[in-house]
Amino acid sequence: MVVSTEVFTKFFAIQPFLVQCADKYYKKTVLDSPIAHFYSFTANSDCRQTWAVPDGCVDFEFHCSPERPEAFICGTVTTGKPFFVEPGVTYFGVRYHPGVFPHRLGLLGIDLTDRRVPLEELPGGRALIAAVTEAGSFEERIEAYMGSGIEQSIGWTKTSEMRLLSTVLKLIVEKCGDVRIQELERETGYTARNINYLFNRYMGVSPKSYCKFIRFQTLLGDIHRHWGKPFSGSISVAGYYDHSHMLRDFKAYTSCNLGQYTKAVDLVTYSNKIVDVS
Repeated sequence: MVVSTEVFTKFFAIQPFLVQCADKYYKKTVLDSPIAHFYSFTANSDCRQTWAVPDGCVDFEFHCSPERPEAFICGTVTTGKPFFVEPGVTYFGVRYHPGVFPHRLGLLGIDLTDRRVPLEELPGGRALIAAVTEAGSFEERIEAYMGSGIEQSIGWTKTSEMRLLSTVLKLIVEKCGDVRIQELERETGYTARNINYLFNRYMGVSPKSYCKFIRFQTLLGDIHRHWGKPFSGSISVAGYYDHSHMLRDFKAYTSCNLGQYTKAVDLVTYSNKIVDVS
């Protein structure tokens, strides 16, 4: 793992459109772990396509279809992108905190950004797919995943590069993405060139892009916490310069404006769909 889990106690990335394509979205938050949460849902009959938004996270995504079980390791998207689901199929996922990658499986951020790598191509992948997809319940799938030993592949070797990356990630998350490269240089003592190299290699995006993802997720979280209130407060909390600045990023990441978003993701309906079993 790159960053101490303490950094994420107030930050949890969300995929709101994913919740909307289910009747019930089961979620289990994990404390003191590189895993942010487990989730599961069955795509409803009228949903074949939803929308993925940037979150800086890696997900292990299992399609629990009896006829065609499969799984993927999914990196963050860099812009909003369509995500296709099969009605009636149950999906089980493991979302890791930003900055956590399965590097011991030979994968870095640069290998996963905007990509979905088939899990069956990796060592032990087929056995894990079978164990998870054949389990009968949400809790049993969590047990199958945790009992597989896959967690041993999640983490980082302790090198000077990883210590620097950990420091930079911590600063970005603590400041909700509202930080400039000059401040990162000043706080770490390293040049922008070094920081950019580390991010592009290990995170798969530049520090600037990663800051934008965290800022956007901060905005989403604040909107959901203060649903129905003026957006100006959320814009300020997320560190956007002004309304137009926020709207550009929001439209690029969700394919809609705030008014359209509040209609597509009604908070009452959204909250009623989520079943928290933590």
